[in-house]
Amino acid sequence: LHLFWIGEQLLRQADLSHSAAIGEVLARLSDHGGRHKKGWLLGRGFDHERLSEKRLPTRAELDTVSSTRPIVVTRVCGHLGVINSAALALVPPALAARGNVETGVFVESALWDVLKEVPPLTEAQLEEAALLAMNLARSRGFTAVGTMLEEPRQWWALRRLADSGRMPIRVVAHFPGHAIRELADAGLKTGHGDDRLRAGYAKFFADGTFGARTAWLHQPYSDAPGETGNALLSAAEMTRIFRDT
Repeated sequence: LHLFWIGEQLLRQADLSHSAAIGEVLARLSDHGGRHKKGWLLGRGFDHERLSEKRLPTRAELDTVSSTRPIVVTRVCGHLGVINSAALALVPPALAARGNVETGVFVESALWDVLKEVPPLTEAQLEEAALLAMNLARSRGFTAVGTMLEEPRQWWALRRLADSGRMPIRVVAHFPGHAIRELADAGLKTGHGDDRLRAGYAKFFADGTFGARTAWLHQPYSDAPGETGNALLSAAEMTRIFRDT
């Protein structure tokens, strides 16, 4: 799972999972914005294939929630998102050109770069988010989880919690491929840690996901004839990564 995604959603994102229609997505965002009145308005977890309209929300529809606060909503897979006009105005032109400015749809690395524009959690908020997610897991009966990390700071937040005796469950943390060199230089490798927190493997993306229509296919998608997905790493790049790490 993604421990910090869950924790951050509990901390500062609208829960859009199980929304049945675009109107419900917008209503949940609006309700969340009423309770969190400053900064970016974030939502996560919708699945457009389960919405009654069978399509993605649009930039114009997000603008009806707020035309002044930047909004980003991400699909359940995390590989596709939609932004509103206020968010579009804040991203650099070169980044805006990597998405669909008409619909507000951004996928894969373009989406992840948009999310980098959102002010990051502080060190204290990272710990709070991790504890929220871990305590939720514990309340459901889980005593240990494996989690993907998105940035090295998350490992150090977990390390601080473990060292201070505040870890309510055991965690095996897996690292993002883009940070593997930084973490290795800090002395981390698979198996590093203790009974409460251990380092796992590293994760690289060769392509995207089926739900976002970014999984790389030999032939076009049956319901998107012009799309064959996104290749994020070539075979040569993957070979180099495996050799060097």
